[in-house]
Amino acid sequence: MKLILILVVLACLSQAHNCLAADRIMVDAYTHHSSGEWKRPNRMSWQHDLTEDLASDIGAGHNSYGKLSFNAGLIYQPLKVGSLSAGAFVSLVSGYTCEQLKTCAVAGGLIASYEVGTVTMQVLYVPAISDGVSVTQARIGMRF
Repeated sequence: MKLILILVVLACLSQAHNCLAADRIMVDAYTHHSSGEWKRPNRMSWQHDLTEDLASDIGAGHNSYGKLSFNAGLIYQPLKVGSLSAGAFVSLVSGYTCEQLKTCAVAGGLIASYEVGTVTMQVLYVPAISDGVSVTQARIGMRF
């Protein structure tokens, strides 16, 4: 997992002249579990636009179980209407046991983004995989 994060950072640094114009820092606002729980995870992620529809997403923080978690993934949003875009995401994650996340290291789902100026709002939906609990997450961030 650490190797993947290092490789993505090095790839961006090799293209440093393009990095900052297409980057966002995102902060998780709230997470809702279909079991009825609302949680406020302590996570941040860095997103870099690779193309108009594809972005990398690297993050760290505490997950819903209170464990330190890292992620590296891709966001693909080909559907666009004005400032609204939608698509899917997939991510390698740490900080979960195989019982909590049946795939052991991979999570994915649907994503919708709304961007106004430099502010980005995102809603992610992860369908129920292991314990029958789906997750909806709200993020807010800023492009720089």
